[in-house]
Amino acid sequence: MKWNHRQARRILSLHEHLHQLEAGRLARLEALAWNLREEEARLVRYLDSNRGLVAIFPDLVLNRLRTTIQRQKGAAHAVEMQARRTLEQAKRVKQAEKLLANAERDRDREFAKAALSEVVDSMSTWPDVSAP
Repeated sequence: MKWNHRQARRILSLHEHLHQLEAGRLARLEALAWNLREEEARLVRYLDSNRGLVAIFPDLVLNRLRTTIQRQKGAAHAVEMQARRTLEQAKRVKQAEKLLANAERDRDREFAKAALSEVVDSMSTWPDVSAP
């Protein structure tokens, strides 16, 4: 019984650590997606404000804008996938917490059983005072 409790605690600790890693990856991907949206907005503002320069470098600016939009789509997909992985890992953490709670409950039951057995055993060894 002690082994199950220790194992459940280790499993919970592992899943919590993995969840933290997944959440960190999600945060980095969300930051990348945000940066790409900001770059897109900056490029659009550049196109709007510098009409004279755009005539000189239209292909360069438009290609960069297309590339940014493509990267933004890729980042959005990566964020979505990482959010799913993070959610799945959070579910595993909850399952491990339940496993640990069950192991602790089983351990407590075993302790209670042992204590009750001791009480019953000690009661059966008392001398019978009602006998003549």
